[in-house]
Amino acid sequence: MKKMKKKWFLTLISILSVSVALSAIMFSFPVWDRNNDFELKLAKNNRLSSQVFPVWGLDISHHNVKIDWFKLIVTKPNFVFIKSTEGSTLKDEQYDSNWVYLKRHRILRGAYHFFSYKSTGELQAQYYISNVKLSKGDLPPVLDVEYSKKMPSAKKVTKQIIKWLTLVEKHYNVKPIIYCSWRYYKKYLKGKIGTDYPLWICDYRGVPDSSTNWVFWQHTDKFKVPGINISFDRNVYRYDSLRLKKLLIN
Repeated sequence: MKKMKKKWFLTLISILSVSVALSAIMFSFPVWDRNNDFELKLAKNNRLSSQVFPVWGLDISHHNVKIDWFKLIVTKPNFVFIKSTEGSTLKDEQYDSNWVYLKRHRILRGAYHFFSYKSTGELQAQYYISNVKLSKGDLPPVLDVEYSKKMPSAKKVTKQIIKWLTLVEKHYNVKPIIYCSWRYYKKYLKGKIGTDYPLWICDYRGVPDSSTNWVFWQHTDKFKVPGINISFDRNVYRYDSLRLKKLLIN
């Protein structure tokens, strides 16, 4: 009887040991889950996104102050979006110089417009068009739409956004890229605009919802470039570099 108890005890210990070992192996190969803390840490420090999404870039504005481009290009971003305009009267003070530097260093460039709820989509589209001269090989125009403290009705917001998109698309003969959060997209744009608009989703929690036509993902605003004492917004492209080239203005 004592021998049998000892045998059962040893068997139980063996089973528990195997279970612990299997658990360790399973946790060493994480599956992407936006609620998994381990994966969120990887996403925040850029390691996971670099492995899964090798094509990456930055977006910058005058808030990043004057940039040392020689230090920035060492990191070899595949693309950079820069702020061009806001509303119907504001032009980013660093836009002209940033635009020239990107061309000089042969980095794919794009210009985004920060949407304001204080003027119409038509006036804002006209202002963007008058200030942004896109050429062959540039990224499509970008509309940056975000929440504000005082938001108009959802119907009015959507109407003015569509007006901007329509006029800008007609002028440049290309579908504009839309930058927004997933929550914003669901409230103001989903089901109200065509699914053929490329989406640039801002989400610091994890990979954007796969049901959207997202093309770019802003996954952190704390990216550091060696030698530059400020943080940058870092973005990844969903597909490969060959497909990115097909997105460019031709």
